[in-house]
Amino acid sequence: MPLAFKWLFWFFVLAWAIIYANYYPLANFLWTCNVGLILAAFGVVLVDNRFILSVCLILVALPDLLWTIDVTTAWLTGEHPLGGTAYMFDVKIPWLVRLFSLEHLLLTPILITLLWHQGYDRRALPVTAVLVLALYYLTYWLADSETQVNWVWGLFGRQQTMMPKTIYPLFAASVYSIVFLLPTHWLACWLLKDRAGH
Repeated sequence: MPLAFKWLFWFFVLAWAIIYANYYPLANFLWTCNVGLILAAFGVVLVDNRFILSVCLILVALPDLLWTIDVTTAWLTGEHPLGGTAYMFDVKIPWLVRLFSLEHLLLTPILITLLWHQGYDRRALPVTAVLVLALYYLTYWLADSETQVNWVWGLFGRQQTMMPKTIYPLFAASVYSIVFLLPTHWLACWLLKDRAGH
């Protein structure tokens, strides 16, 4: 990987972190997509660590794809089919904050490009599932329920009432692993399986 790219990527992540920290509460960094970006920065600098990059790929790929579909549809039609990107069109939010949110659009292609030659590390699936579970409980304990980070209190900003609040993060993490991690893992195993030379 070119050294210039490493420096550029690290500069982007550092600038993103500073801008987000000055606008959002620190708990915002607990979003899975934000954790994925931070881990990717370490994966890039640690001798192109394909294990860390593989974890990042399955953590963010499908959520970022849905984000891209939502923001693109809203840009073209004015409608948010998934309702997750309205903030991108909120003029009350500084334009620089919204600009750096385009990391959702960029991170997955970067990760696929980096792993194309290195190969996907199959060990990423169980580790990422445990990471999501830990992340969801950290969010539950540290974040304000009104911020709805990772939706560990209910979907789409609504408080869930179908199960005890302390059990719901386990349920949500399990759903995330099945719906987002597993399909991406299967696809990565197929698409990138021969790139590592094994």
